[in-house]
Amino acid sequence: MPRVNLEARSRLAALDAFDTRALPAAVIFDPLRKTSAAEILPALTLGVRPGLRPDPQPVRVLHNGRFSLPAGDYRVDAAFGPNGLPTTDTLSLQVGRVGPPLLSWTVPAAAPALTETFHLPLDAGFIGFRGSRDLEQGLQSLTITPLAVTNQGERVHTPTVLGAAQYGQVLVLLHDDKVNPEPTGFWVLGQRPTVLSVSSPAGASTPAVLRLRSGVGDNQVTLRTRGWQRTVTLAADTPQDVELPAAHHGVVELTLLTSSGFMPTDRDPAVRDRRFLGVWVEPAPQ
Repeated sequence: MPRVNLEARSRLAALDAFDTRALPAAVIFDPLRKTSAAEILPALTLGVRPGLRPDPQPVRVLHNGRFSLPAGDYRVDAAFGPNGLPTTDTLSLQVGRVGPPLLSWTVPAAAPALTETFHLPLDAGFIGFRGSRDLEQGLQSLTITPLAVTNQGERVHTPTVLGAAQYGQVLVLLHDDKVNPEPTGFWVLGQRPTVLSVSSPAGASTPAVLRLRSGVGDNQVTLRTRGWQRTVTLAADTPQDVELPAAHHGVVELTLLTSSGFMPTDRDPAVRDRRFLGVWVEPAPQ
């Protein structure tokens, strides 16, 4: 059998099934000893380095390093060598293959390494890191270390996360590849169910509030999640706020459906956007 390079893995079965209640113990084989499940987390690292993964990904990520991670908290360590990068640069976290990076961190010039942390409220099958060509050439290794993983039996199960955007304290995770996050919000397509998840920060005392605005003419949008539904009638260009129900484990999975929509190119022929847009959605200021 050919030798398998275990460092090239994009996911770990031990992370996917991590659950301190259902699987409270772990066995370490080198040397053989028993420990708790929580204490094994620092050993369940994933990473990438130059040449480790030759296959390109749907979205360009550093050294083709695509990962699948369950909900939890993680630390990323990027090593750039003793002399670091010649100029200040940016390392970004990509969650899902749609839209811009979720988070970006500054890499100071000449810094030999960078350590940052990030949180995932849901399982994400596409995790990668992005940066300039110069940063990629100077990156010697990148390692992801789990700090805390949500028990498998306690995770919120949603459709695949295709994109993510942070708006203040509210994190929006998109499950529709036709919805592209923008700097302040995003458009929901007209007359088509759109599924997304809204995550509030841990310990938030009040539910998240979304601000809806119809792009043209009167419109009606229905929002629903398990055990809750709200239908809102919107006047043209008049925003209206909707308070979401209390989050289950900090996440509300929503389906939005509008009664009508428009194509931007019909309003302005110079615009080539032929999407059939329903309503504009953004978190309301808190």
